[in-house]
Amino acid sequence: MASSSSLTITHLPRLRDELAQWRAEQPTDSGFKSSLEDISNKLTNLNSLTVAPNKDIFVAFRTRPPVDEEANEKFALPQSAEESNSGNATVQGSAFCYGSTATSAEPGKMVAHVPGMKVLSCDSQQWSGPTLTHREFVSDLAFGPVVENEEIYQRTVVANKQARGKTYTMEAIEHRVARDLFLVARAMGRHLLNAGQNSSVGSSMDMTDDDVFEFSATFLELLGKHAVDLLEPADGLPTDAQGNVIRKDIPVQENKVHGQACVVAQYRTDVLLKAGDVRPSLISTQFKSSDELEKLIVTAVSHSYELAGRRTSATARNARSSRSHAVVTIRIKNKLLPYADEGELILVDVRAKAKMANEDGFVHIPWRMNKLTMLLKPIFDPESRRTSRTLVIAHVSPHIQDATHSVNTLAYAAPFRIAPPRPRGPAPYDAADPRTWDTAHTRAWLTDEFTQRTRTRTVANYKVRAKTAARRGQTLPPPGLGPAAKPAVDIARLCPEGMTATHFARMYTLEFVQRCLEAASDSPEATPDILRNAAEDVMGTLTYLLLTAKTRTRNSIMKSRKKLALDSTYGKELKIPMHHALNVYSDAEIAEAAQSLGSSWDETLQAATVEAEQQHVGVNKTQAEVIIQMMDRWKAGNANGERV
Repeated sequence: MASSSSLTITHLPRLRDELAQWRAEQPTDSGFKSSLEDISNKLTNLNSLTVAPNKDIFVAFRTRPPVDEEANEKFALPQSAEESNSGNATVQGSAFCYGSTATSAEPGKMVAHVPGMKVLSCDSQQWSGPTLTHREFVSDLAFGPVVENEEIYQRTVVANKQARGKTYTMEAIEHRVARDLFLVARAMGRHLLNAGQNSSVGSSMDMTDDDVFEFSATFLELLGKHAVDLLEPADGLPTDAQGNVIRKDIPVQENKVHGQACVVAQYRTDVLLKAGDVRPSLISTQFKSSDELEKLIVTAVSHSYELAGRRTSATARNARSSRSHAVVTIRIKNKLLPYADEGELILVDVRAKAKMANEDGFVHIPWRMNKLTMLLKPIFDPESRRTSRTLVIAHVSPHIQDATHSVNTLAYAAPFRIAPPRPRGPAPYDAADPRTWDTAHTRAWLTDEFTQRTRTRTVANYKVRAKTAARRGQTLPPPGLGPAAKPAVDIARLCPEGMTATHFARMYTLEFVQRCLEAASDSPEATPDILRNAAEDVMGTLTYLLLTAKTRTRNSIMKSRKKLALDSTYGKELKIPMHHALNVYSDAEIAEAAQSLGSSWDETLQAATVEAEQQHVGVNKTQAEVIIQMMDRWKAGNANGERV
């Protein structure tokens, strides 16, 4: 039985002794597999873009460091005279005891130490004293309280390029993202421009490293079913009794019309949305430096009463401190690919799940029924067109008095961890499923796709020249569209031995475009602008094939389930031949007889139909004669009280 906070504090000396004994028995942690120096080099070392690992969701556990005097202030246990006289009234005072331990850094293992009380006798209901239960949870990484925010940022966001976590950690991540965002963009821009220049005599686009990407940000706060824009100016807005600004609700919903405009105006034009996109009408502000993004973050936080409260008073326990979600969305537009979807970096400060312990059972909530999961649609929707990777940081308190809440948090986050699939041998080849292609199939498909686009451009250019020649009274010979048409990409360089369509599927469009630029052939079509557009188009086709293949089986299963449900409710559609001999029976009688006879009804009719077709006699007449025989047998059985 879990103990209350007051009982836990009373028995802290004994719990500390048990915890110390348990820790002494644990093996030494080998630490992280990669050094911080190697991870930091990923920010600017972009000479060779590698394929991302086969892991779309990454889970990390983090115990925040305790604050001086936090335990004594929160749990209000006076220190003993001996401790007070010794001058050691610090975080290790009489009310403090660690409630969790990171036993393994990578793979991550976090153990929550849950205090309880043991019953001596069920009859007398007497307690024998405190107990300490150790519950282990597994993740990809685990950080103890001594790990600094910078290292957590490097090993999670920099190493995996994704983020979502708790307030204490997310605040540090936001400011470090602002610090490093333009450093990465500058290096990536330089790499893309160099790749384009090396692929041909030059590019028509006059850009510098800093001009390749365009950045904008939105700030949204979710409180229950209500969403507000944290960048909305407060001038002229009403206030409540406490003086807090009342901001207007922002609808969070899927776009139903393809090409509908979403007004996100502030230094930006309208954005055309695709059907199914989820993009609230927020003020989207462009920023051109890390300092400008820092100022936007500070401004947005100051506009939220709840965020400001829980970020300036991280240790305060109040009812409003964990009721809202904060969503920061940074969008990145690649000017070299003006028609490609924008990249998104979504930072989510998720509210606590302290009430989960009091909930009975598991309740499935469809992602469309929750505003937060609606905003994170690419993660939860299997039919989403966007490639996404997610990092979940489960942030727990260091105090043993909060161990129950820590267990809830760790138990909530641990199932997000997805183990890499075990190899089961090659799947049988399916031309419609890129996941079954080997290197040869992938190369053949890429060759066809790029060759087709080369031919399309050749035909388009020929039509333009033919019209010009016709105005001059000339006739051009037909264009050469034979198999010798050379694609703009060296397919062998683009897809080396061992690489398959599955590897390309894990890439972002930007990565695929760069690989195509680096593998440009000596074809006249291999100019940077043409190659970028062709690569973007090919990647879109591959993504569509993958999406169709992933949902094909699921859709067929759902259709069969729907058919079974209809059959069980209304029965199968009964086909009755049109013949005057059957007019003596009603449709209801024939349906009842067919149901009574079961499968023999269909088998008898099918056999009679085949025989009639072979003998070239009337099928309807034959079926009617067989039905009359079965109806007579059914009626005779009913008259005798037999079950047919």
